[in-house]
Amino acid sequence: MRSREDEQVELLKDDALMVRLRAAIERRRPMVDSGDATALRLVHDAADGVSGIVVEKFERVLVVQHHEGRAAAELDRLKAAIESLMESIGVESVYLKRFVRDRSASGDADDAHRGATPWLGTPADEEFAIREGGMAFLIRPYDGFSTGLFLEHRDNRARIRSMAQGKVVLNLFAYTCGFSIAALSGGAEEVTSVDLSARYLEWGRRNFAANELDAEGHRFIRDDAMKFYERARRQERDYDLIVIDPPTFARIKKPKGVFVLADQIDDVLVGAVDRLRPGGTILFATNDRRLNRKVVEAAFHSATAQRKIQNIEWTALPGDFQGDPDYARSVLVKIR
Repeated sequence: MRSREDEQVELLKDDALMVRLRAAIERRRPMVDSGDATALRLVHDAADGVSGIVVEKFERVLVVQHHEGRAAAELDRLKAAIESLMESIGVESVYLKRFVRDRSASGDADDAHRGATPWLGTPADEEFAIREGGMAFLIRPYDGFSTGLFLEHRDNRARIRSMAQGKVVLNLFAYTCGFSIAALSGGAEEVTSVDLSARYLEWGRRNFAANELDAEGHRFIRDDAMKFYERARRQERDYDLIVIDPPTFARIKKPKGVFVLADQIDDVLVGAVDRLRPGGTILFATNDRRLNRKVVEAAFHSATAQRKIQNIEWTALPGDFQGDPDYARSVLVKIR
């Protein structure tokens, strides 16, 4: 099977590149002007006719992704086009994230994206807040490949907030705790955020402070998800609502190993179902294109062999991510 990186991409000429970039941005102009969220995806790869190029706006900062081997424009032409658009978009800084084909052969590519000097414009603050539905999330535009927030989950965060009143919530693979902020903003009784990275959990604590949420009584736990399931079982902890947004692939330092979601989805879901209270709900999200709806639903049915699935609801991507339904998928599963 050919990967997206194996696709043959025809490079766009300058005029065609500008036309497509402008068209993508204009399609999202109503979302930008609404002010509901100050972080949006302005250009969404092949869905906007510019394969291998992604542009995201965080307040007055742009973050541009260029995916080597399948990008529809060379870097110098893309840079000139973005520079000409900066004023109309209302941004002052542009940071470039270069995704090379073989990241293992290029040294620590993540470290190469930690400089404060922008690709274009003036340096941005190291950390600043964006707004989303009344919530604040701290963004770091030159913190490696990370920015601190996955924009495709904007509607999912709103959904979790609407469901969380009085619930005991578990946020696995919590990253910077965006779903935890949403749950607490929605009146959750208790939230536990689990992630292997102490740095991301500390980022999550700063997100709590940015929202003036009291972290007292809410748990930040640095642990592997599977080990946390064992701990929760021993402590007889269970949950009304569990959010699972795992990486497709991750290297684990201690103990040394790798996490491959496609290989471990069954274990991830079995552990979650075991800790879910009757009538509870799991939100599972993935951007692994191999895990289509049929595969994910089969994994849920296998994980709930001793229980009954009451409802399965696939959620839609936000408007700025439309056009590529396989980019990411999320499902809400209610289990008796």
